[in-house]
Amino acid sequence: MEGYFKRIWGKMGIDKISTMGKGIFIVRFNNVEDSLKIVNKGFHFFDQKPLIVKLWDPDMDVDKNMVKMVPIWVKLPGLPFKYWGEKSLFKIVGQMGKVIRMDDATQARDRLSYARVMVEVVVQSQLLEVIQFCNEHGSIVDQKVEYEWKPVQCGKCSGFGHDTDTCRKSEGKKKWVKKTDIDQEGFTMVTNHKVAPVASTIDIPVHNTFMVLDEQGVEGVEEQVTEDKDAVDVAEG
Repeated sequence: MEGYFKRIWGKMGIDKISTMGKGIFIVRFNNVEDSLKIVNKGFHFFDQKPLIVKLWDPDMDVDKNMVKMVPIWVKLPGLPFKYWGEKSLFKIVGQMGKVIRMDDATQARDRLSYARVMVEVVVQSQLLEVIQFCNEHGSIVDQKVEYEWKPVQCGKCSGFGHDTDTCRKSEGKKKWVKKTDIDQEGFTMVTNHKVAPVASTIDIPVHNTFMVLDEQGVEGVEEQVTEDKDAVDVAEG
């Protein structure tokens, strides 16, 4: 949005852009005259969505849920060319809300596939897909209506951009519980799925053979020590 403001209002001399909430911005200009030009210019749109512009007031309510009416662009595909006059066209579209103006291509008859008109509608109103009017022969004509953007408002939180079925506030708070397992008899076992490590032991044979060292027993002692050493090597391996 900051880039959008600088692109369309940059020549007016923007001093600062601040964010007051989701979708709510304060744009400060270098002088009051430039801000008045923006407000008096009329309706503004960003990505086919209406941009509500108001002069700053310290006592103003900046809650966007307080917006009751918004301008939108509607298309009337296949509307006969004879009804493209301002009086006839405004009377047909006037069933939906307050007609503001037709776009330049419709007024100049440069695009004849559909007529495009800006209409100010109530946010919570039911937008029609087909409107009817009586032609010069007294017959009822069904005219299809297409919308470039619809002012969808949630009935739960009154927020814009989503409906009641997809509202996050209607889901309630999530409660986290510890995972449990059920045994064969139907009892619930609470576990944190952590297994205590099991210490492994290795039995190493230890021989404490005491012999009298004499000339006849030296060979027997060396043989016994050799056997003990082999037993330790096997156990450790």
